[in-house]
Amino acid sequence: MYYNLKFKEDLNYVFEASLVNMLMYKLLTNEEYSRLVETENIENIYSSLGERGYNTSSKEIDFFKEESNLLSNIIKFSKNEVLTEYYRIQYDIFNLKTVYKALLKGEPFESLRLYSNGTLSSEALRLIYNDEYKSYLHPDLMEGVKYFEKNLQDNTPFDIDITWDKYLNIFFLKKSKELDNDFMTKFHQLKIEIQNIMTLFRLKMFNKDYKTLQKSLIPSEKDYSYLFLKLYKEDLDIIVSKLSFLDISPYLKRGYEEYKRKGSLTFLENQLYSLLYDEYLSLASNRIFGYDIIFAYFWRKKREIEKVRLLLAAKTNNMSKLFLEKIRG
Repeated sequence: MYYNLKFKEDLNYVFEASLVNMLMYKLLTNEEYSRLVETENIENIYSSLGERGYNTSSKEIDFFKEESNLLSNIIKFSKNEVLTEYYRIQYDIFNLKTVYKALLKGEPFESLRLYSNGTLSSEALRLIYNDEYKSYLHPDLMEGVKYFEKNLQDNTPFDIDITWDKYLNIFFLKKSKELDNDFMTKFHQLKIEIQNIMTLFRLKMFNKDYKTLQKSLIPSEKDYSYLFLKLYKEDLDIIVSKLSFLDISPYLKRGYEEYKRKGSLTFLENQLYSLLYDEYLSLASNRIFGYDIIFAYFWRKKREIEKVRLLLAAKTNNMSKLFLEKIRG
């Protein structure tokens, strides 16, 4: 998996990287998460999460705030302007996606819940909502708006989502290249590869048309979109076989075998994202001469917040044991 990975040493981050290395130990392990899935008493779950740094004082975790706090802390560790932009502008893109969907649905600006840690203020976002944005945007965001306006095919919530998601991944790769960071670049290439494979499988499973796949695939420097489109007419067994040349093929095959036994793509998704967030990002563990471990912690914590959110939603709404089993991965 991604041989010849290169890490660049930067002595400017020794203190921050050492501190984040300690924070890594507060992340939930897969075994601990599985135990929480099995725990029936929700009070015990909140107690365990409180020990891991989540604010459980109100017995209801504000995950929007948890992620905002994560971003605030990470920005404090960033000494490079491009790196700071990498973290902050992604939340501007999330906000822009929310604004454009609100415009489509006719939702008032005041009702929108927006991240506050991006480069755009609430007032700037309001101007964008009122179509008065041109002079307020960072060049990367102006590029995003142009990309959105050029590539939006149908003005639906689905198309707004996928168009901004495509640009977000383009943005991530662009910033990783600007930073000349091999670890970051390969993370995002791998992430896009996994997202495209899951899109292929989901649309195939639900018998969606070819055009939906065509507009859903995310472009990448290491782009296999042409192959995914060519394989779309094939059975899943043949697709898995034809993708055996990929670095992630062993994980794809294991996840697919699990899917055939249990009938849910969640198991395949868990297998691939475990590779990305657990195995790949763990390659930065204990590397304190640079910011790679800070980057790894950011993405692993984001992933954990989402998994905990899903777990508590399932527990609160008394989801079935089968559903809880699916989110274990």
